[in-house]
Amino acid sequence: MPLELNTLVYPISTGYGPCIGLNHPVIAAIELSYYMSAMTSLPANIPYLDPSGTNWATFSTRFRETMQVMGKWGYFDGTKACPMPKKPDAPTDVEHNTIESWAHKDVVACYLLSQHLPDLIALHLAHYQTAKVRWDRLVEEHTAKSMYAQNDLEATFFEMTCPKGGNVWAFLMDLRYRCEALAAAGVCIAEKEYEHTILQGIPDELARFASQLLATTRVVHRTSTVDIDVLIGHICEEAEHLKNCHM
Repeated sequence: MPLELNTLVYPISTGYGPCIGLNHPVIAAIELSYYMSAMTSLPANIPYLDPSGTNWATFSTRFRETMQVMGKWGYFDGTKACPMPKKPDAPTDVEHNTIESWAHKDVVACYLLSQHLPDLIALHLAHYQTAKVRWDRLVEEHTAKSMYAQNDLEATFFEMTCPKGGNVWAFLMDLRYRCEALAAAGVCIAEKEYEHTILQGIPDELARFASQLLATTRVVHRTSTVDIDVLIGHICEEAEHLKNCHM
């Protein structure tokens, strides 16, 4: 008995018998399982929401972008509201099915949100029926928390110093990360403030080197701005040079 042509395209071995084609029920089941898994899980770049609100800006931005890509953001911002029947007391079968389909998709959206929430927050939000109401409540509560967290992060940033004998490169990388975290949280550190924090945080010998480098760069290039990343690179190179000289 001749085989159909499409069963011969890209044969796959299951390990339990002969090779099978892509249209085989086993493959269809695998594809469906993969599809369902992809639709009900979130990427690793969405952080687990901290109850204190310190990472609210990052969490909300990453979550919104992911939902937009997945076509589900409308359930959170209300643009995909529940369809209403023309006659609320007597919906047609089509309207009834449409409403049920929307309700299921809204439940999926709620589930996706709950995946990266602490248990207590997820349980608290479970009292609200729709994804939009849950998201609105989450925004309301964590925006205020985030403001307090931002103030703490900013104060901590300006107080950062490299411990005596510490790794200057690690300190400057941590400083850069904190600056980026503040920017993600809506707090912009001015260039002068960033430079001042670097100079006061590194050892005196490196601070003198960096100050001279900044002054020379501004005079030679006649500019008031300096690329912080370039400055950090030069400081790290000088730190390594001094380390080798003292060995």
